[in-house]
Amino acid sequence: MIWEVFRQEKAKEYHTHVGNVHAPNAELAKQYAQIMHARRKPAKSLWVVPKDEIRTVDADEPGIEMGGTTQKQYRWA
Repeated sequence: MIWEVFRQEKAKEYHTHVGNVHAPNAELAKQYAQIMHARRKPAKSLWVVPKDEIRTVDADEPGIEMGGTTQKQYRWA
């Protein structure tokens, strides 16, 4: 099973995708992620997520609007 790894270097920073690990379960995936992505360069936190659970939203899909869905004309002079 493939697990995607996201890393936060310092508090209040965003998590960024740093790669993936192959592991049969969540516990081993966490251990592999720590070894591969936090051993040499310390991290504040890691997110380890099953690849199958990650969903995408594409702005080009019919019926999908990214931002600007509420009327805010009153703000425009």
